[in-house]
Amino acid sequence: MRAQRIEEALEAIRDEARARLRERGADYRACLVRLAAEAVSNMAGEQFVLALGDEDLKAAGDGLADDVRKALGRQGLQIAVAPAVADIETGVIVRDADGWQVVDNRLAARLERLWPALRLVVGARLVPDRKDKEP
Repeated sequence: MRAQRIEEALEAIRDEARARLRERGADYRACLVRLAAEAVSNMAGEQFVLALGDEDLKAAGDGLADDVRKALGRQGLQIAVAPAVADIETGVIVRDADGWQVVDNRLAARLERLWPALRLVVGARLVPDRKDKEP
C-alpha cells in the first residue's frame, strides 16, 4: 500500500509538471532558443528546420533562427523556421534539411525522456532514507 501511495504521488507530480509545461512564462522565447540550439548542437550537418506550434510561433516572433545561430556560435549554419504550423503544444522539433535527423525537443517529450531519472530524484525526496533506522 505504501508503494502504491508513492506511485500515486509520483504520478500526480508528473501530471502537474505536464500542466506547468503548457504555461508560457516571461522567458519562454529564451527557452525556445535554448531548446532549438541544444537540438542542433547534437546533430550533424549545416541546414536545419525548426518546427513550432501556433502559440510558440507567436511567442518566438521574428528572428528565432538568427538567435539560435547566435546561441550556437557556429559559422555556416542555415537555420529556418518551418512555414507550416506544427501540431505540437510547447517546444520545438528540429530536423535536418533532408529529414534524416529529427530531435523532438517538445517540452512534454523531454519530460518523458527525463522522467525515469527525475522519478528517482523526486521519489528520494518523497521517501528519504532514514539513517536512524534499525537494521
